[in-house]
Amino acid sequence: MIRATSHIGGTLGPLSVIVIGAVLILVAVRHLGKLLKLLMVGRARDVLVKAVGRNACLAMASGMGVTVVTQSST
Repeated sequence: MIRATSHIGGTLGPLSVIVIGAVLILVAVRHLGKLLKLLMVGRARDVLVKAVGRNACLAMASGMGVTVVTQSST
Protein backbone atom coordinates (compact mmCIF):
# COMPACT_ATOMS: atom_id res chain seq x y z
CA MET A 1 0.00 0.00 0.00
CA ILE A 2 2.80 2.39 0.90
CA ARG A 3 4.67 1.56 -2.28
CA ALA A 4 1.52 2.18 -4.34
CA THR A 5 1.05 5.63 -2.81
CA SER A 6 4.73 6.60 -2.62
CA HIS A 7 4.48 8.72 -5.79
CA ILE A 8 2.07 11.05 -3.96
CA GLY A 9 4.23 13.66 -2.27
CA GLY A 10 4.16 15.31 1.13
CA THR A 11 1.46 14.41 3.59
CA LEU A 12 -1.00 13.21 0.95
CA GLY A 13 0.71 9.81 0.70
CA PRO A 14 0.22 8.77 4.34
CA LEU A 15 -3.20 10.43 4.39
CA SER A 16 -4.32 8.41 1.37
CA VAL A 17 -3.15 5.20 3.08
CA ILE A 18 -5.26 6.08 6.13
CA VAL A 19 -8.32 6.84 4.00
CA ILE A 20 -7.95 3.63 1.98
CA GLY A 21 -7.52 1.62 5.20
CA ALA A 22 -10.62 3.18 6.77
CA VAL A 23 -12.68 2.44 3.65
CA LEU A 24 -11.50 -1.18 3.63
CA ILE A 25 -12.45 -1.58 7.30
CA LEU A 26 -15.93 -0.16 6.66
CA VAL A 27 -16.45 -2.47 3.68
CA ALA A 28 -15.33 -5.48 5.74
CA VAL A 29 -17.67 -4.58 8.62
CA ARG A 30 -20.58 -4.15 6.22
CA HIS A 31 -19.99 -7.57 4.68
CA LEU A 32 -19.58 -9.15 8.12
CA GLY A 33 -22.93 -7.65 9.13
CA LYS A 34 -24.60 -9.15 6.07
CA LEU A 35 -23.09 -12.55 6.81
CA LEU A 36 -24.18 -12.44 10.45
CA LYS A 37 -27.69 -11.49 9.35
CA LEU A 38 -27.76 -14.59 7.13
CA LEU A 39 -26.53 -16.78 9.99
CA MET A 40 -29.10 -15.51 12.48
CA VAL A 41 -32.09 -17.25 10.93
CA GLY A 42 -33.98 -20.32 11.91
CA ARG A 43 -33.13 -22.12 15.12
CA ALA A 44 -30.17 -19.91 16.09
CA ARG A 45 -32.37 -16.82 15.96
CA ASP A 46 -35.14 -18.51 17.93
CA VAL A 47 -32.71 -19.57 20.67
CA LEU A 48 -31.30 -16.05 20.92
CA VAL A 49 -34.75 -14.44 21.07
CA LYS A 50 -35.85 -16.86 23.80
CA ALA A 51 -32.66 -16.27 25.81
CA VAL A 52 -32.92 -12.49 25.60
CA GLY A 53 -36.60 -12.40 26.48
CA ARG A 54 -36.29 -14.19 29.83
CA ASN A 55 -34.32 -11.86 32.10
CA ALA A 56 -31.76 -9.06 32.03
CA CYS A 57 -28.78 -11.15 33.16
CA LEU A 58 -29.41 -13.79 30.52
CA ALA A 59 -29.84 -11.08 27.89
CA MET A 60 -26.50 -9.56 28.89
CA ALA A 61 -24.78 -12.95 28.77
CA SER A 62 -26.26 -13.65 25.32
CA GLY A 63 -25.09 -10.28 24.04
CA MET A 64 -21.62 -10.90 25.44
CA GLY A 65 -21.52 -14.30 23.75
CA VAL A 66 -22.48 -12.87 20.37
CA THR A 67 -19.89 -10.11 20.83
CA VAL A 68 -17.17 -12.63 21.66
CA VAL A 69 -18.02 -14.75 18.62
CA THR A 70 -18.08 -11.68 16.37
CA GLN A 71 -14.87 -10.29 17.81
CA SER A 72 -13.02 -13.59 17.45
CA SER A 73 -14.09 -13.86 13.81
CA THR A 74 -12.50 -10.52 13.01
